[in-house]
Amino acid sequence: MEHRICINGVWYVRETIEETILDSNFDENNVVHFTACVYETDDYTWEASYLLNEMGGVHWGGIDIEFTNKDTENVSLWDNTPWLLGVLEGHPEAISSAKKVMNTQGVQDFRDFLRYLSNKGWL
Repeated sequence: MEHRICINGVWYVRETIEETILDSNFDENNVVHFTACVYETDDYTWEASYLLNEMGGVHWGGIDIEFTNKDTENVSLWDNTPWLLGVLEGHPEAISSAKKVMNTQGVQDFRDFLRYLSNKGWL
C-alpha cells in the first residue's frame, strides 16, 4: 500500500477528505429566509422578524417578536398577531398582559415599535 506512513512503529493509512464525506442530504427547500429589525431601550429589546416567501419579498405567516427583559435576562417569543394588534390599539386586556412583563414606559415603547412596524406594513 503506497499511502501508508509509519510513525513510532505504528502504521497509518492516508485518507483524503473525499473518502470521508458522505453523500450530501442538503435540501435548499429547507432554507428559510427572513427579514428582521431590532428596537432597544435601556430596559428591553424587541427583535421583530418575518419569513420571506420563495420569491424573497412578500412576508407570510405574521411576525414574531423576540422580547428580552434586560434586568431578568428572560427571553420570550411573541407571535400572537391579534395580541400584538391589541397592544398597538390599546385594548385593556392586551395592555394589562403587557404590563405583567414590562413597566409602563416599556409598554409605551413597545406600542411605539408596533406602530413603526405597522407603518412599514409588517402588521
